[in-house]
Amino acid sequence: TEKRILEYEVFSICIVLTLYSTALGGDVDHETSLYNLITPTGTVSHTGYGGLAPGGGMSHAIRWLGAAVDNFVELELVKSTGEVIRVNAESDPELFWALRGNGFNYGVVTEIVVRCQDMPNNGIVRGAPIAFPEDKVEVTMLDWLKHISSPNRKPTESVQFGCIPTPHGNTTAALVPVVIGGTEESRKEYCDNL
Repeated sequence: TEKRILEYEVFSICIVLTLYSTALGGDVDHETSLYNLITPTGTVSHTGYGGLAPGGGMSHAIRWLGAAVDNFVELELVKSTGEVIRVNAESDPELFWALRGNGFNYGVVTEIVVRCQDMPNNGIVRGAPIAFPEDKVEVTMLDWLKHISSPNRKPTESVQFGCIPTPHGNTTAALVPVVIGGTEESRKEYCDNL
């Protein structure tokens, strides 16, 4: 298989992961989990990190860790002239800022160095989709909006709302709660409150 993760480095202030932009979110999740670490990787495992991250990079951990771009340490960029450069906050602060969310307009990002955080509770992530009948879509969405705007929600808790087709051609609502580092009891409590 293709090597997509390059290396880890441990510094006194943080742990960073260097990866090729061809790495999938699942590749990054797998490698970081081996060391009980986390960095934002999107919401599905088969999304390419090099496509997700330079555009912002939403994830289940966004309330806790920020978007993927908030965790960039350094980028390798191939400019339109063919020149390969490394960009970080010290070497070129304006370009580094521009690449964090608008990275597709300045060249091709080929390598990304990201900051990693320790995972709480031995790296356990709990989640399960909850489907609702078609006639409950509106009330489910309104309850979801109320829930996500609650100031009491923990930063390690996430919930997505979606409308999904059923095998019979109808539409149903689904909530996908995710608890990062929580216990089985905290997951149950979180899901019960939805």
